[in-house]
Amino acid sequence: MKSCFEDSLNFPNGSVNVFDRDLRYIFAGGRGLEEVGLSSKVLVGKTLAEVFQKESVDFVAPYYRRAFAGETVEFELSLGEQTYSINAAPLREHDDDDIRTIVAVTLNITDRKQAEKERDQLLGLEQAARAEAEAVQARLRTILNNLTEGVLVTNPRGHVLFANPAAEDMLGMTSGEFSEGLPNPWEDFHLPEAVAHCAKSKGSVEAQVRYGETFLRVKLECPAGLSNPGDVLVVIQDLSEGDRLEANQQRFLANAAHQLRTPTMAIMGAAELLATGEDENSAVRGRLLNHIFSEGRRMQRLSDALLRLSRVGLDLREPNLKGSGTAGNRSDRAFYRKCRAQTQYRGRWCLCARRS
Repeated sequence: MKSCFEDSLNFPNGSVNVFDRDLRYIFAGGRGLEEVGLSSKVLVGKTLAEVFQKESVDFVAPYYRRAFAGETVEFELSLGEQTYSINAAPLREHDDDDIRTIVAVTLNITDRKQAEKERDQLLGLEQAARAEAEAVQARLRTILNNLTEGVLVTNPRGHVLFANPAAEDMLGMTSGEFSEGLPNPWEDFHLPEAVAHCAKSKGSVEAQVRYGETFLRVKLECPAGLSNPGDVLVVIQDLSEGDRLEANQQRFLANAAHQLRTPTMAIMGAAELLATGEDENSAVRGRLLNHIFSEGRRMQRLSDALLRLSRVGLDLREPNLKGSGTAGNRSDRAFYRKCRAQTQYRGRWCLCARRS
């Protein structure tokens, strides 16, 4: 037996061991024994239970029993801070012989297991970083796809690398059509030339162009955060909505001014009649005073409405400030005519009369 395993005495980083059915060492050799303070002299003739702790023996014994049953088994065993790979197989002189001995080849794989552990940790960190990067990219893409501004990225040759839906709408193209090159949709601004100039100068270009009924602001620059230094970021902003909002605001202000002017004129006309002091008719004076109070309340309602709008902001709808006041009905017009007639009779022209 010894002659069969003499070469194993120099087995590196492990050992070769032969056991009988009592799991007693018949042979033990290899440099790995010396590394853990063991030797062939210490092991041969002793059982596993006489050398190792019960927990370790109970772990390896079932595998060795399977080898005595004719199987070839492989398993790993941890002893302290060391990890070993053990391959056990039956030893037979002839195929029909009973298995009286087995051979167990032990290899110290601690360094390999540590390297695998570090590799798995690095892979885990890489996968986590990749997942985070993909999540950030997905969030960024969602944000870009929902922007009202058109955003696209091109290389210096004008090949479109990215375009959000708003940019596709503003340029009148689909994502598949961008493969043909950067479009030039505007007569007064040559987009491909602007991209080439921006990529060459590493500066920025800004222009305002009109596209049909749409008014656009186009800005090109080469930010440092893009994947390639020569790539150009193009941002297209639709200013038409701002123009429409401004027009709505102008109409609203004109409407508000008109609605405030009417009760103001009525109040001033009634107040001037009262200021003459020549009319002793208490009924007329009472009606004039009531009219002043009524128009004053109307002005207050209009002012309150304007204050509420200033708090919540204007939307695109035009507020309806036309109330159920007295300026628009027939009785008011008749009253204004009466006021004018009375002031004219007294040789005076009030502000209301002059502007009616």
